[in-house]
Amino acid sequence: MRRSANEYLRKSSLIKMLHPVELTRELIRQQSVLGSEHAIAKQIHNLISPYSSKVYLEDIGDGRENVIAFGKGKGRRTVLLNAHMDTVEVMNNWIHNPFGAEEEDGKIYGLGACDMKSGLAIFISLYSAFSQQDLNLIFTACADEEGDSLGAYTLIQYMREKNINPDVVLISEPTNERVMLGARGRVVFEIEVKGRSAHGARPHLGINAIMDAGKILGVFEKLPLPEHDKLGIGSFCPLKISGGSSSLSVPEECRIILDRHYVLGETQEGIRMDIVKAIEALGLRSSVRVEFVKRKVPFLKPYVCEENELVSMFREIASSDVTYGQSVGDFNLFGELWPTIVYGCKGGNWHSGEEFVEINSISHTYDTYSRFLSMLV
Repeated sequence: MRRSANEYLRKSSLIKMLHPVELTRELIRQQSVLGSEHAIAKQIHNLISPYSSKVYLEDIGDGRENVIAFGKGKGRRTVLLNAHMDTVEVMNNWIHNPFGAEEEDGKIYGLGACDMKSGLAIFISLYSAFSQQDLNLIFTACADEEGDSLGAYTLIQYMREKNINPDVVLISEPTNERVMLGARGRVVFEIEVKGRSAHGARPHLGINAIMDAGKILGVFEKLPLPEHDKLGIGSFCPLKISGGSSSLSVPEECRIILDRHYVLGETQEGIRMDIVKAIEALGLRSSVRVEFVKRKVPFLKPYVCEENELVSMFREIASSDVTYGQSVGDFNLFGELWPTIVYGCKGGNWHSGEEFVEINSISHTYDTYSRFLSMLV
């Protein structure tokens, strides 16, 4: 007779520590701002070690680690649980203690409460409940999701080296209890505009790089954006513009940092060339260079998780509409390679002050995942 995941969890000798709501509070109290994930990685390593046949701290550089753990059970299916450990920095507009995990009106407040200490807690709890069942269960917690996804990228390199190919990847990023089956991709460009300096009282003798940069910014509103039936339409967003000096001189240099979210059917180089051609058509006097911003990890590509047996099973259990992400995350890297389902808690104020997660949603999200895993053992 198949037992429910809650029965497994009740039998744990570490029930209080590994209960998802209690553990959410503990993880919020453990600071893990982007770049400072070592302490929480050690905490998670110690929590899950008793349930694991193997558990590793995987170095990603600069004293930061991922956590990778393999359950003790064996089965026909391989399921990868993935969450990230890092948070953004503390913003200014907090009323509650960002590391206090204070409860009020059915909500837990704290930095990362929804994005994604609650999702991390749910997966630690699930892993403790299912790691000895008839299932190849792998738990992973990544650093640097709020950065360039170096943790997930490093983890995937390890998985490919070890020929680990999960039947499904589950990611507990917050989705307000909606099933997310894809997301747009993202690329960032640096546009360098070089003019010619002259005395500011004689601007006609120079080439004003800032003026030409302004003309370039106007191009982005006119460029066509392809649309995808599931991912929607792409977008341009200038993130930063800098140039000029404090002296009375015609600015000879200006730089634009441009964000471009894009959809399936587009390529990163194709987008770059569209920008180059549009700028060339302006006939500017300045010289212009359009390059990809340098980073350690390739830019994240768009993906859509196609319907299959496990996806259909999860959707039925969750009783949720399907949604698609407008921005990027570690899920883009996993979704490019394996069937990837993103599903997480209800909450609010992510990446802002007064971030919270709804307590009832932690329990509901845990129950949804546990029912799914129960059907696989």
